Amino acid sequence: MLLELAWLVLLALRGCRVAATRNLISLSEDTWTDILHGEWMVEFHAPWCPACKDLQKAWHSFADWSRDLNINVAEVDVTRNPGLSGRFLVTALPTIYHVKDGVFRQYSGPRDKNDFISYIEERKWTFYDPVPSYKHPNSPQMTVVAWFFKLSMFVRDKHNYFVEEGVFFCFCHNLLTRMRWRQIFSHSKLGVVGGSLRPAPGPHNSPQNSNIAMVAHRIVLVILCE
Repeated sequence: MLLELAWLVLLALRGCRVAATRNLISLSEDTWTDILHGEWMVEFHAPWCPACKDLQKAWHSFADWSRDLNINVAEVDVTRNPGLSGRFLVTALPTIYHVKDGVFRQYSGPRDKNDFISYIEERKWTFYDPVPSYKHPNSPQMTVVAWFFKLSMFVRDKHNYFVEEGVFFCFCHNLLTRMRWRQIFSHSKLGVVGGSLRPAPGPHNSPQNSNIAMVAHRIVLVILCE
């Protein structure tokens, strides 16, 4: 009996959490323009951010009031949408924006469910200046910034990949290059003399020149693998 009761309580709590999540809209770089119409409250967060985790409960509870307040409550994961963090100039987490018919204002008040509700009901956002036109997320300037943020994340990911795979890459490159140089040296040291293959005379096949070539080859490998 107690086990069944505990199971029902667990299901009820899970259902409440799912309901809160359903009222919360997740925005991406493909859907962010939806906030240009109507009234929105948008939170920018990251999974690794402790302050974002502390805000999660209050933000989900606030999302439950979205229909009563006739607004939309949304969230943006900046780790999955780096372009939006640049487009909105997100320099600290969590960052919250209020949007009303395409006019953006950054929220700077207390971060509790009741404070969010009063911010909307009492229209406290009218006391704050909107984001200037050159910082508007849909402006050409911020579009360029968003592109650079996405490019920087792409470069960082590729850098991490090459750092992780660099040892194996350099090993394979070193091995293949050594094999190629051995073939070149073996052919360069042979010449046709009297109808048979013999070492071709000349200063270019001296041991000293071969050693110089190998040293130069090693220097190139070091530069490539650094």
